[in-house]
Amino acid sequence: MASAVQSRSIRIHTSDRGQSIDIPSEFAIPSEFALSGEEATISKDMQGRLIVEPLKTKSISSLVELIQSWEPLGEEDAMPEIEDLPPEPVTF
Repeated sequence: MASAVQSRSIRIHTSDRGQSIDIPSEFAIPSEFALSGEEATISKDMQGRLIVEPLKTKSISSLVELIQSWEPLGEEDAMPEIEDLPPEPVTF
């Protein structure tokens, strides 16, 4: 049975600023996921494995488009009135 995880030996480059690796072309982040193209997030799992994922940035224009696509809420979706009670006394 073949493993779904691909692996390959790579070199780790060490400098004063830390460590770096060259990502082989077969592991390159596909352009449809590499929104910024220059940045990624890196995390370390509990087994010490490094996980590199493309940075998914959202622009303000995509947020505006999302909000504009929403339909206004109807009367049946309105929040019920809530009685504004005075605060209860607290003793220390």
